[in-house]
Amino acid sequence: CIYTQGKKHVTTKFTKVPKMISTTTQSSLNSTQMMLLRLFSRDVPEQRTKEIKKLLLNYYTEKLHEEVEKAIVEKNITDEDIDAVLYQQQRTK
Repeated sequence: CIYTQGKKHVTTKFTKVPKMISTTTQSSLNSTQMMLLRLFSRDVPEQRTKEIKKLLLNYYTEKLHEEVEKAIVEKNITDEDIDAVLYQQQRTK
């Protein structure tokens, strides 16, 4: 992938971090964020970007549901408990 950094063209490979990402930025990002930056440093068509975004959103939605279910089981939360909270929130609006 070739992109412009200032007036200089930089060639990157998928396995390397783009030179336009500062060292400070690199150290403040986790490995998943760095992987995504490497992925998107390549020329990716808009449709593929949308597909990747949807894939990531679905993944994190699933993980959120798993965490909620886990908390419900661990804390013995019942449907009645959830209904009571929802009812209380509706009354305060």
